[in-house]
Amino acid sequence: MTADLEVIAATAQQLARDCRALLEKDNRHRVDLETFSAIERDLNVSLVSFKRYYNATPSVPINRLHHEILGMIFERLRDPRRAPEVRNQLVFDSYLPLVKAMLVCRRWHAAIMHHPLLWTEIDLLFQRPNTVCNLLERSNSAPIDVRLDNHEHYACEEVHTVARALLEDHAHRILHLDMTSFMSDDFQKAFPWVKRPMPRLRRLAFTLDPGTRHHRERPFVSFAHCPSLKTLTLSGILVLPTQPIPSLTHVVVSGRKSPYGCLSSLLRLLGSTPALECLELSSITWSTQEVSRDSYPTLRRLRSLKIRHFCTREVVDGFVYHLGHPMLSELTLTQVSGQYSWSPPYLPETFLRAHTMTRLKVVDRGWHESGTLTLENARASVTLELTRGLLTSSRGRPPNPSFLADIEDAHVSLEGRDGTNNISWLGSRVPKLKTLVIKFREGNRQLLIALASALEVTVYFPSLVSLELSGSSATWEEIDLLAPALAVRAQVARHRLALLRVQ
Repeated sequence: MTADLEVIAATAQQLARDCRALLEKDNRHRVDLETFSAIERDLNVSLVSFKRYYNATPSVPINRLHHEILGMIFERLRDPRRAPEVRNQLVFDSYLPLVKAMLVCRRWHAAIMHHPLLWTEIDLLFQRPNTVCNLLERSNSAPIDVRLDNHEHYACEEVHTVARALLEDHAHRILHLDMTSFMSDDFQKAFPWVKRPMPRLRRLAFTLDPGTRHHRERPFVSFAHCPSLKTLTLSGILVLPTQPIPSLTHVVVSGRKSPYGCLSSLLRLLGSTPALECLELSSITWSTQEVSRDSYPTLRRLRSLKIRHFCTREVVDGFVYHLGHPMLSELTLTQVSGQYSWSPPYLPETFLRAHTMTRLKVVDRGWHESGTLTLENARASVTLELTRGLLTSSRGRPPNPSFLADIEDAHVSLEGRDGTNNISWLGSRVPKLKTLVIKFREGNRQLLIALASALEVTVYFPSLVSLELSGSSATWEEIDLLAPALAVRAQVARHRLALLRVQ
């Protein structure tokens, strides 16, 4: 119906222009010209009225939706200002798509203006003070996400005034609070702002700019005014709670050249979180000389531990071996810094001995011999970074590492050209393998020859029942290389593959 309306309007306007051009050629039709002008004016009024009626009529499908449903649709309309990969930070969206949608019709304008959940992201780093005031008014009493910035180069007195007023009048409805670029000498002055009761606050983040001046004093903070706090994110700074935080379930700590380089302070923070479920550490290079094994607390509910971005081996050893975590089921270790650059990938042997792993996933990117290795079962998983090729750290050890003895399913993704050794290595060390998936991009012939050689050997994959190959440019001649190997393997193993899939 919208298309028909546009055609009618365009045809009527073109007819009006043609008639006016004909009448203007002869001055004798002056009266007719005046009459036509009136008709043209009435026609335009009719078109405008018809458009308004069409936009407001309940028979149009879009107008049958309630304002609440329209609001839910508009909530998905906004574009993220940052990429979703930005971790541990609030991802604020742009209000520009909403402004464009408000220009469609009056009904959409009213639906957007009177839907408080569309105006709940308050960012004093990028938004002007008058914009912040308008957003606070439009959001009504809905929970809000707030980002504050105390950097002297970006914040002015007007911004600080608005921030204080926001925390004084709207602290009760703050859901997420991100305080960034705080200089530590102003931290104690700034923190009284957030001492007001925040019953809805679920996520609190503090970030210290490593380029600012700082002191080594660690601030002590009371979180009694945040009874619903679930996530605490600290970047470049440590805050020490004055009492336990029973509601806290997620803690994210990033060193980032923090002046508070004392691991004992971090352990003291963790000791105040009896309900902690997820712990994520990055860039922690602090000394562990004065930290004893008894200093590590027991986190009985911890189920996920992620250590990434160049934490030292001493820190990793302490948290994997000494931290009490009887319920830990997800362990991720990437970019663990060793004493030398050629050191092999880190292997948490105590965690692997405590869990029987049945699934193996390897991604060998081939770029600077990097990749990831994931071991998992129905209840636990561990992800490791491969800094020097596929399982380099195990090649110099006994021929059958204990964590590969029970693997039944393997998924190997080989993106580089040097995957032949990986296939041979895998075939000789995973005796119980039943399902094998291999994805490759380059070097198809070499990889298929290596796989054929592995299948022809009696001890390679004797229990294999399913094989899937996926390559970007494999030819039938290259795939035919597997036929003799599969025939020999069927005779030796006394059973054929139940499933062979080639993509």
